[in-house]
Amino acid sequence: MENPIKTISVEELNNLINQGKEVVIFDMRRLDEYNQGHIKDAIHLTSESFFHEANYFNDDTIVVMQCYHGNASKAVTYDLTLKGFDNIYSLDGGITAWVQAGYPLV
Repeated sequence: MENPIKTISVEELNNLINQGKEVVIFDMRRLDEYNQGHIKDAIHLTSESFFHEANYFNDDTIVVMQCYHGNASKAVTYDLTLKGFDNIYSLDGGITAWVQAGYPLV
């Protein structure tokens, strides 16, 4: 059986953002950690925020789940894939990899 969890590298995500693609990033960390620094335009994830935003997704919307190291986001990506979300990815390495690659936080 094919692994239903799709991942995206920090380089791929940065390229999509720079190309102006429709990308929605959900930050799964605690609110205080999110407030200390997050990827530009990332939305702090709550179940309410996800399903509210999901109303506006179209077939071209790329959804990226992001946590610290990419482990928790893989679990959520798996669950959402099973619920029928197709264009959803886990950020490989999480925000840790994003920062290590030298990409900014806001």
